[in-house]
Amino acid sequence: MALYGISAGINAGTAGYSTSYSTSYSSNGYAYTTITNHYDANAAYQANVASTNQMLTLGQMMDNDRTIREQGYLKTTTIYPDEAIIGYMNIKRKKGKILIVNIPIGDYIYTFKWDVNRKK
Repeated sequence: MALYGISAGINAGTAGYSTSYSTSYSSNGYAYTTITNHYDANAAYQANVASTNQMLTLGQMMDNDRTIREQGYLKTTTIYPDEAIIGYMNIKRKKGKILIVNIPIGDYIYTFKWDVNRKK
């Protein structure tokens, strides 16, 4: 996003500038080239608006992607009697044979063990 922002800013900043070349010939046959630089403020403004819209759209798309990735993951919540929750947990992977998850509820700690040996 940062690199895209820098690129879009540079492109929008240089969008209003243009260069034209014209060649004329003198009576003795020599060619003269004239270089003229132009600045079009309207073109620069339009490029800036388009760049801003692209950045906003890209930011919204990234937020949507993050929201989609987060769906289904367990979050801190209150579970009332006769309720259940289901979801994903993101756990840092370490080598081992048994995964132990301790869930404290009130004064009790509930322990769950899973066999995580890789089956061959």
